[in-house]
Amino acid sequence: MIARSRERGSRSWQRCVAFTCAMVVCFFSVNTHAMTRVGLWGAPSAVVQQLRSTQPQIDWQAEPLGADTQLHIAWHADAYDRLLTAEKREPILLLISSLTQRNLARAHDSALLWGPPLLQQVRLARRVMPLAKRVGVIARQGLDREAQLSQARHLETLAAGVRSEGITLVPLLLTPPISARALAEASEQVDIFVATNDEVLFNRDTAKLILLTAYRHQKALIGPSPAFVSAGAVATMAVPKSALIAELIARVEHWQKTGRLGEPKTVEQFQPLLNPQVARSLGLYLTPDLLREAQP
Repeated sequence: MIARSRERGSRSWQRCVAFTCAMVVCFFSVNTHAMTRVGLWGAPSAVVQQLRSTQPQIDWQAEPLGADTQLHIAWHADAYDRLLTAEKREPILLLISSLTQRNLARAHDSALLWGPPLLQQVRLARRVMPLAKRVGVIARQGLDREAQLSQARHLETLAAGVRSEGITLVPLLLTPPISARALAEASEQVDIFVATNDEVLFNRDTAKLILLTAYRHQKALIGPSPAFVSAGAVATMAVPKSALIAELIARVEHWQKTGRLGEPKTVEQFQPLLNPQVARSLGLYLTPDLLREAQP
C-alpha cells in the first residue's frame, strides 16, 4: 500500500516536472518569437556588439538576409540605397550627416542627423586659430534653384551672426568634384577652411585631394566628420559615440511603442574632436581648455 502510494506520488512529481519544463520552453519560445529584430546595415562591428550588450532584449542583426526583420537601420546613404534596391518594405532609419542633398524616399522612413551645425564649426575654427579673420565655408555650387537660395540665406544669416565676433565669413561655392586648382585659388581668400555637411563634396573619394591641397597651402581644415579628422583635418565638432547610441536606442524604442519612427531629428550633443599632430604641423596652438573639451 505504501509502495503503491509512493509510486503514485513519484508519477505525480514527474508529471509536474514535465509540465513545468514544457511551460519554461513555451515561455522562452514565445519571448524569442516576440523579440524585435533590427537589421544593421553598414554599421561598424563595434557598434553592433555594443548594441547587443546594452540592449539584449532586441535582436540586433548585422545585414540579415532573412525576411523576418521588422526595422532596418542604415548607417550611411549607401546602405540606405542598398535597402531600397533590395525592395525592403520595413521602415528604415537612416544615419546621415545632412539631408540637404537628398530626401528620404518613403514616408515611413526617417533619419537621425549627426552632422555638426555650421555655426559650431565656424566657432571651432576661431578657437583652433584665434587670429583668423576670414573663415572660408566650402559649399556646393550647382544645387537646384530652391536649394541654392536656401543655402545662400543660411550663409547670410550665419555671416551676420558671427560678424560681431570679428569673423568674416567667406562663402566658397565649388562645383563637385572639387579640383586642386579650385581649392588652391580659394585658399588665397581665407585663413582657414570649414567644410559643410555635404557628402557630395566631402566623401572618401575626395578626402585625399582636399586634405593634401589644403595642407600644401598651409591652410587648416575643419572637417565634416571624424573620418576627415583621422585622415588629416585639424578638427571637427562630433557627436560622442555614447550620445549617438543613446539617440539610436531612443528612436527604436519610440518605434516599438508607436509603430512610427517620427520626423528626422538632429543629435544635439557635440564635442570637439582634434588632431593635435596636424595642428602642430600647421603651427597652430591648441589651448588647454579646448583639449580638455575634446573627445577622448
